Amino acid sequence: MTHPEARAFWDRYVPVLIEQGIATATDAPRLQMMAEAWALLRIATKALNKNPINKDTRIAYAEYSRQFAAAASEFGMTPVARSRIVIEKQAKPKIKGRSR
Repeated sequence: MTHPEARAFWDRYVPVLIEQGIATATDAPRLQMMAEAWALLRIATKALNKNPINKDTRIAYAEYSRQFAAAASEFGMTPVARSRIVIEKQAKPKIKGRSR
């Protein structure tokens, strides 16, 4: 992670997503992108609060907001997206030759 906000997001939310069975190790690149988008969105929000009429800042805010919202939706981080997620529990592996 290149920004402390991205690291904080990762540390707070990724373990929860993994624990809930929503994310796995193969999702790491997309999760990192979501964390970075969050950090950029936070930076753009602060800049927008200081200068709300700056066109470049408004464009950056809109783009980072779109990127974050898209990724967050993929991982069920909104009420509507969460309602669409179906997590199938994996069966425990069976060991041949062993009986209980």
